[in-house]
Amino acid sequence: MPHEPDDSSSLDGAADRSGADDDRPLEEALGAAEEDFGLVEGRETVEPALARLTERERRISYLRFLRNMTQSAIIAELGVPPVHISRLLSNAVVPG
Repeated sequence: MPHEPDDSSSLDGAADRSGADDDRPLEEALGAAEEDFGLVEGRETVEPALARLTERERRISYLRFLRNMTQSAIIAELGVPPVHISRLLSNAVVPG
């Protein structure tokens, strides 16, 4: 018997697969969660915070946290004083 759209069958029950000779629970027939869901959730969490940063703060945060560059390497690449990098990273992570 086909399920109606508002049917709330248990995932532990056998799935109706229209005559298929398979009595696995519906939960097993549906498959597993994708590994990249965590990346999507993380991006959705971070995007609003990134939108509040200036272009320079986003660039420095990208270099530090996504490219794993040290503050010294960022200073060399951007040519800014060390105190400036530390302050911008602090403001980017914990806005004032």
